Amino acid sequence: MKSRKEIIKKMEHFEGNYTRSCGDIFITPENMKNFVNFTKLCDSDDEAFLFTPYLINTEGDEGVCEIYEYEFSLSFENVAESHCEGNVDGNRIFVETLDCFAPKAIIAKGDFGFFVQVIESYLGIMNKREFERFRNAYEGFKTAGLYYQIF
Repeated sequence: MKSRKEIIKKMEHFEGNYTRSCGDIFITPENMKNFVNFTKLCDSDDEAFLFTPYLINTEGDEGVCEIYEYEFSLSFENVAESHCEGNVDGNRIFVETLDCFAPKAIIAKGDFGFFVQVIESYLGIMNKREFERFRNAYEGFKTAGLYYQIF
């Protein structure tokens, strides 16, 4: 069985991830697909994860843009039924984002099917997004790649 910290470490050490000069590690969309395999071995019912997406220009100046309104929270809880939550208290999420996905998923113990569904849905939506508003804000982000950190 694996703890939350062990899962994150495993995810960060896949080939192809990007490590900045300061030591921060960013996970490729392709490597994020492995999250499901590691997390099903999680040994706790009350673990929580936060996916934070970034646009990163890995060439030259290493421009990094955190796309905070596309963060996705996932928690395993002792609840009767798995479900997704929309704009929860404290979030300042754009309506266009909420039209794409719910920013929080609560996974009931043993509901692996729902877990796989929400992860695949989120990653699929993110891979289709153009992030034009962010790409147009800075010349270096026009060719930036999508990466994630897991907290």
